[in-house]
Amino acid sequence: MKIKIIVPVILLVFMIFSLFFVLFIRKENGVVKKTALYIKTLNKDKELFYNPKKIIKHNNEFYVMDYGNNRIVILDKDGNYIREIGRIGQGPGEFFNPVDFVINSNNEIVVLDLGNSRIQILDINGKYISDFRVAFCSGWTELECDSEDNIYINNPHKGFLFEVYTKEGKKIKEFGKLIKFKNPNIEIGNNRVSFVIDSNDYLYVLFPFCVLRKYYKFRLVKELTIENKDIDIAKSVRKKYKKYFKSENVVSIYLSLIHI
Repeated sequence: MKIKIIVPVILLVFMIFSLFFVLFIRKENGVVKKTALYIKTLNKDKELFYNPKKIIKHNNEFYVMDYGNNRIVILDKDGNYIREIGRIGQGPGEFFNPVDFVINSNNEIVVLDLGNSRIQILDINGKYISDFRVAFCSGWTELECDSEDNIYINNPHKGFLFEVYTKEGKKIKEFGKLIKFKNPNIEIGNNRVSFVIDSNDYLYVLFPFCVLRKYYKFRLVKELTIENKDIDIAKSVRKKYKKYFKSENVVSIYLSLIHI
């Protein structure tokens, strides 16, 4: 009786494991590569995104940072696959844990290649142009470009909020006072910020604990803290629309920009 029960159980476990292997793991160029799901579409043998981090619309196309697959995928306006840029590796045009990218005013793709500790610059079709080394802090890091194509990197472990480089890799500025904490172990993490540069070169910075700053040409223009009432509103909105928001920061950014 026990044997009759055990055999089907073993077969069921084997089938589940096999299904997991087919759906979530594949081998490419000798490297085992996890994906969210591997599907043959009607016209392209391409997998879905694995942990996508950013999307930029450019010339009526969408550029998607597919972090988990170490590539940038280009889609048309209807979401159809066009091409992709990059693959896992350390060579020119290859990425290892690319966490952010921008398209500058010269139609160049600037990639924060975190795992390779470098900034890579590619043309709009993905052809390698140049790169330069940057020592990144552990954890998440972002970058942006201003109207002169200078590259801003949030790198608080250097003692400042931002490092600024030319696209040739020359450091031209460190700026942004860190917010200090009694516990130095949390200082770096709490100075890892989200930021954006507008078309007039104003830099807007959001800290994890609802402090906002506005800079212009490396100079602090304004700093404010989101009021409690705004945080309460953000929480109530998040609760109502919790299936759309993964963090309160998403709502807080929207509310705070009204006041800055």
